[in-house]
Amino acid sequence: MNFNDLHVVVTGGTGALGLAVVQRLLTAGATCQLPNFDPAELEQFPHTDHPNVQITTGVDLTDEVTVA
Repeated sequence: MNFNDLHVVVTGGTGALGLAVVQRLLTAGATCQLPNFDPAELEQFPHTDHPNVQITTGVDLTDEVTVA
């Protein structure tokens, strides 16, 4: 799988299941955009300082106005 130079939005990427997806995408060369609603998830997320991980906090994906 080759994701070099691709940007991927991973909803739920800072959660337990999403972490596995993010790890696989990073290994494949992707840049991961992660919307995050629960800051507590970031305490155990191992990739917060990874150069190919961009986290946007305070995003509630159930609110259409916020997403827009």
